[in-house]
Amino acid sequence: MNHSRSGWMLGAVLGLVLTLGSDARSQDMQSFDLPACARDAATDVVLNDRVLDAMIEAAAAAGVRPDRQQEKFFIVLQHYLGSSGNLLFVSRTSGEGPVLWRGNCEPEPSAAAHVQAYVSGLTAQQQRALVTYRNLVVTADVEPAAPEMPSIPSMADMVRIPAGAFQRGDGATATLAAFAIDVYEVTNAEYQRFIAAGGYAEAGYWLPAGWAWRQSKGRERPSYWDNEDFNTARQPVVGVTWYEADAYCRWAGKSLPEEPQWDKACRGIDGRAFPWGSEPLAGEGTGQSSFTLPVAVGGLPQTPSPYGVYDLAGNVLEWSGTANERGGRVLCGGSGASDSRHVGCGVRSVLLPGVAANFVGFRCQQAAAQ
Repeated sequence: MNHSRSGWMLGAVLGLVLTLGSDARSQDMQSFDLPACARDAATDVVLNDRVLDAMIEAAAAAGVRPDRQQEKFFIVLQHYLGSSGNLLFVSRTSGEGPVLWRGNCEPEPSAAAHVQAYVSGLTAQQQRALVTYRNLVVTADVEPAAPEMPSIPSMADMVRIPAGAFQRGDGATATLAAFAIDVYEVTNAEYQRFIAAGGYAEAGYWLPAGWAWRQSKGRERPSYWDNEDFNTARQPVVGVTWYEADAYCRWAGKSLPEEPQWDKACRGIDGRAFPWGSEPLAGEGTGQSSFTLPVAVGGLPQTPSPYGVYDLAGNVLEWSGTANERGGRVLCGGSGASDSRHVGCGVRSVLLPGVAANFVGFRCQQAAAQ
């Protein structure tokens, strides 16, 4: 992605958030765990991963779903700042470009090249937007605007997989009708809307076996819902059983992808073993991306498939709509704690539909024009 495009994305996202006013609460700078040297900066505003978290959570609380392609800057920067403990200094006057600093407010010369590229590509207008946004989440003198609340996820967040033949991992050829599949795994923020819409109270969203299971368990939300390791707004929802995943997709007017649909979305037509190609990623240690917990959707930059579907290998295992002969449900893709040899397009597992795990999530599909 070039610098001007990344800058445009940032400006678009910030423009949306600022127009909404979001649901940001006034917080002092100390609540964001900024070091004293950053809080005392007179000519700059300072961002860390906590400030970026506040934007994402505020937007989710307002029921707003910006185009997640436009949020790629935030995903990259949020992960970088969170893992490194570094800071982003942005001039209040736009006289100088933004600078990445270490947690002790010393310059950081060794930041990853792609992070440096995003940061150096910001225009003066986009820097001013960052300053305004930071003031939005820190100060109390902004009156929030009432957002327009979208109802359910839309086709805008999906990608069309064209009809036709494709090569399976075993070399066999299969042919599918056209369909559309979610670009990203369903997030906690999206699943919260299902809960708020009465998803656990309306039998019409559930298969009879799923509704009977829900009633027998007194289930009202997924497992791990209150666990801070798994419940940030942009992480994929985990701890959902097949029954819950199926009910969510029905509520959204969609369904779980069948295993062959998921396979084509991952491989394209050439039978590749991984979304990125035919070989495991080079230079790996013990983990595919050094993540042992689910990361924000789209946060694994190597994972887009030939169709632009993200996180099909290496964030969470995903429920499919396919059952085996014993009534289990097929899961696809592998989770982030595994290396890439064990997270490819051909990785499959099976669980009973009433089982939940903290490494299992899902996405949805729906029919598309042929």
